[in-house]
Amino acid sequence: MKVKRSWAPFAMIALWLSIVLTLYLAPSPAKYYAGDLMAGSLLLVCFIGIGIRRSGSIKALIQLTPLLGLLIFVLATDVFYERVSSIDFIKNTVVGFLAFMSLHFVFRHLQSLRARLLVCAIFLLPGLIHLVYMYVDIAKSILEAGPVLPPVESGWSELGEKLAKKMPEGLPPQNSAGFLETVKEAPRVGRRYASMAMVHLLWGGALLALFFRRGSVRYLGWSLVAIGSLSLALLDARAAYASVLIGSLIMACVVGWNRLGDFVKPVFQGTPWRVIVLAGLVGLFVAIGFSAGKSRWMSSSYSLQAAVHDVYESKQVLGLRPYANKEFWSTPIDELDAEVLEFRLRVDQSAYLRLAWLLVGLQNVVDYPLGMGYSDENLGHLFGGGEDKYQRTDSFLVECLLSFGIVGVFFYTILWGRVAYTLQRALREGHISSGLLAAVGGLIFVCVGRGMVDVFTDGLWRYLMALLGMYYGLLHAGEQRVRE
Repeated sequence: MKVKRSWAPFAMIALWLSIVLTLYLAPSPAKYYAGDLMAGSLLLVCFIGIGIRRSGSIKALIQLTPLLGLLIFVLATDVFYERVSSIDFIKNTVVGFLAFMSLHFVFRHLQSLRARLLVCAIFLLPGLIHLVYMYVDIAKSILEAGPVLPPVESGWSELGEKLAKKMPEGLPPQNSAGFLETVKEAPRVGRRYASMAMVHLLWGGALLALFFRRGSVRYLGWSLVAIGSLSLALLDARAAYASVLIGSLIMACVVGWNRLGDFVKPVFQGTPWRVIVLAGLVGLFVAIGFSAGKSRWMSSSYSLQAAVHDVYESKQVLGLRPYANKEFWSTPIDELDAEVLEFRLRVDQSAYLRLAWLLVGLQNVVDYPLGMGYSDENLGHLFGGGEDKYQRTDSFLVECLLSFGIVGVFFYTILWGRVAYTLQRALREGHISSGLLAAVGGLIFVCVGRGMVDVFTDGLWRYLMALLGMYYGLLHAGEQRVRE
């Protein structure tokens, strides 16, 4: 069958944008620059073909007014305090405009059917590329590691009798050398980017299954959802779980529980076998996730309690507390006394540090309501300075609190609040592209949730700006068709 000429440019754009998003979902500055170059080149071609005046670029930039307001505030505070620490932040933020503008331009001028196809394409292709790389990396790690012995219950058997006398009772099992522990650390891009790519693939598979009627296409979509979900469980990325949960809660608040149920209802419609298969997949997802991070899940409650205690109740010098002092975690285990050893074995370092830093960030808002200015050593300044102190956090929200205070949180809230407001209005008015808007808006809220518990800068920030451009492009295209 011959492909119509009018579809050739569409296919090229779909492939081009898929590569851009794939590059953004990787922890490499060289890939970010390549993605920026591709996004900028596409935008330039569009401007030449249609013209800046007809492109709607001014209206597009209006949607970023809160972000522009934040940049003006950052510049003003830098000038007032005679510092230049925020230049890198401004540069990395502004470069995200390229991704926003290119996807906004493309989706603003697409017909409804092609918009659906393009959204599915650029959700699926990057996810599939990362999926292939992920399992190639897992296979290589297994072959290079050779046979993997099952984990020992204590997890520290190599220390032998020297530590046996110090071992407290009732410790959660330590997965320090198991098969799944090796697997989840295998992806070359790291769990942060790999887990985000799996969420991206999961979204693309769901859209494929819900938007197309052909049975084979729908089965393919649900298969990709299953593969993406199980791969996510294999990575044991709790930040990804939290982001999906937070995004779902935001969506429920925006669209209402009843309408959210209408979106989910097609999943459960059909034969009883569909419900049985879904229940089986959920059970398998939970089993894999728990097996991959058994000790981490069992340590979470203790870790959160310890973080609250150390921030608010500890009498120890601030710079020596576990959430401030990096050397606390690098001291050889056989050199620790019994009390510190018990803490190190019971606590999940990631959960402990994330909550402690969030509480420190909230305290910082009270002491510095306008923030401390953007810096690579914000935490270091709070903790007394020195290379042995933590310098940056693993939370976009905490970085915002430390750097820009309540002003930064306000501007970011307005930015995402506009998405929530326009999505709610579009669904209420029966927008012609309401299904696509809900899907893209939902993924944006997942990214917002990820930013509360994890780093969301560099490539991930560009990725989020691309989603924002896609959303507003779809919104304006639908409003234009209604007017016409």
